[in-house]
Amino acid sequence: MFTAVSDDNLAYFPQNGSQIRLSTYYPYRSDLSTSMLYPVDIADQTDLPAIDLMTGVHRSGFSKTDPDVDIYFYHRLSKLVFNLTTEENGDYVSLADCQLTLQGMYNNRTYDLVNTTFTDNGSNQNDITVPRRTGEVTSYREAIVLPRAAGTGVVFEFATPDGDTYIAYMADTLELKSGYQYTFNVTLSQNPITVSATIEP
Repeated sequence: MFTAVSDDNLAYFPQNGSQIRLSTYYPYRSDLSTSMLYPVDIADQTDLPAIDLMTGVHRSGFSKTDPDVDIYFYHRLSKLVFNLTTEENGDYVSLADCQLTLQGMYNNRTYDLVNTTFTDNGSNQNDITVPRRTGEVTSYREAIVLPRAAGTGVVFEFATPDGDTYIAYMADTLELKSGYQYTFNVTLSQNPITVSATIEP
């Protein structure tokens, strides 16, 4: 249920009965231009709701004779979930202090809110640090990233405070789709690291 911030912000259907279409999105930006081009930047992963772009599809309620507005929201980015384990006798790895870095992904794209599509292929391919946030268990990490076509170059790096580094490569056949969650089960090992993945909308 949505309500106006104040009476000054109430919206009304046209009194002549003509239809409207609502373009809706989250998170709100006060500096958004009239072009409705939304800048997406996922470099800072500390507050996921602040970067989790959603847009709504206006499905009903288009005029004063059809006033019950129904908007269905879609996630426009991709979510990555990492479940970390160690091999048997893996006491040499402290999962609580293990830092995850994503390499080979773009940080920025522009989203057209009117046409509900990305307008560019991305820029600023810098490393993305994925923190363990307050309340998360030691073996869990979560990130929101930009959708991307299948291809090479995406690396997951796990680093421990004592300087050990564990590297895994995302399969070059895996496409990161808008609105999908990808769960990676990662075993950190002194032998080659192992990764398995599941995908769901």
